[in-house]
Amino acid sequence: YIDETPETSIKRQLFKISIGRTALASFWRDESFLRDTIVGYYSLFDNLNGIEVTTVDAEMTTEDKLNNIKETNQPLMASKSIDLAKFKSIK
Repeated sequence: YIDETPETSIKRQLFKISIGRTALASFWRDESFLRDTIVGYYSLFDNLNGIEVTTVDAEMTTEDKLNNIKETNQPLMASKSIDLAKFKSIK
């Protein structure tokens, strides 16, 4: 899970719009919607059984996110349940 505040998400999206990139649908810039989405994600995570959820800070670099996943999921890495090479290649 990529943890990002609604304010940061909106700021990031507005910047992308200002440089001419395609925007997400406008509801992804609605602070109330984004806060509700976060509550929904955390409720989902709290109810997962036997599934680990790794949370990384959205403001980290891709390389730092990858390192965080490696460190956090070391036991899972031994079982090869996460293909980090594939994760890195789809960024």
